[in-house]
Amino acid sequence: DFFGGIVRKTLGAMTDLGEDTFSYYLNFDKAIKSTAPSFSFDKLYTYMAALSLGIAIMLFLKKGFEIYILWNDGDSDLDPVVFLASFIKMTVVIVWFSLAYGYGVEVATKIFNRLLESITGNVTGKDFFSGFVNLLNDNNRMMFTIFIIVIIINSIRLVIQFFGRGIELFILKIGVPLAALDMLNADSVAWRAYIKKLAQVMVTLMLQIFLYFLSLLIPINGLKNFIFAIAIQLTAIKLPSFLS
Repeated sequence: DFFGGIVRKTLGAMTDLGEDTFSYYLNFDKAIKSTAPSFSFDKLYTYMAALSLGIAIMLFLKKGFEIYILWNDGDSDLDPVVFLASFIKMTVVIVWFSLAYGYGVEVATKIFNRLLESITGNVTGKDFFSGFVNLLNDNNRMMFTIFIIVIIINSIRLVIQFFGRGIELFILKIGVPLAALDMLNADSVAWRAYIKKLAQVMVTLMLQIFLYFLSLLIPINGLKNFIFAIAIQLTAIKLPSFLS
């Protein structure tokens, strides 16, 4: 009864963690603003875009002068239209990436929700934790309570990892305007690597949250197989190193 009371209170405190989980961590700046309204990162994004745009113009003039006037950098036979197109693409990315990221998050969230609904139906994170409370009320055995405590501990570890992935995405999002400067180069190696890293972090977060909800679904769905649930959670915790 003592441990059961602790578990009930902990589950009650964790109920809100499952609401719109995926989009919450993809927009970590908005998550911070929701808890601390005095913080706003809009000016930071604007400043980074303005700074990068100024550098982009200087790089465009410098490289154009060295390629087509001094002939000591790049391929002077390269069509100037191609060089100009690279500058336009770079400018579009610097100015519009933040808006495009918002649309991308909406698409990714819809994909994730469909993925989750394919195994759970229209079930929210609140329903998951409520289901655990109901199971605990129906089964006051010590072993059952211990299993739920283990799942809660793993859940807390996973939520911390979710925050970590969200912070990584936040940092990458801030640095996109500066990384886009590499688009002016013919190979754009750094830019492609940057976007690849951004996609890897996003996919890792999606799979981790999917496995997290799956681990909560298995016991609630009547199977009561906590060994499977704990194994799935441990796999989700190790997923970043596995994918890398």
